[in-house]
Amino acid sequence: MSRAADGPGRPNRITEDIKKQAIGVRAALEQSGLDHGPISVHEKMRDLGMTPVPSTAALARIFRDANAIQTLIRDPPGLWQRITVRKLGLTTICDEHPLARIGS
Repeated sequence: MSRAADGPGRPNRITEDIKKQAIGVRAALEQSGLDHGPISVHEKMRDLGMTPVPSTAALARIFRDANAIQTLIRDPPGLWQRITVRKLGLTTICDEHPLARIGS
């Protein structure tokens, strides 16, 4: 016997219409030169009176799934641990990462 509640299913499910609205708000903010991250889109949707407004985590998933964001290149595993060890050890400059420079 199922323990699921009777009714229409997941009432808080994000519909395709809401996803399109969120992507549209993001595009408008980006075109205006404003910050267009999930928090900014969430606040703008609330300001515009759109309901329901997805959470910032849900907005991030929507943008990721729609390929609307650029993912950053990830650092190799353990890179920052090596930097910390080197900072505490003999050298103060990390030659393993082009953007990482540790002051002396």
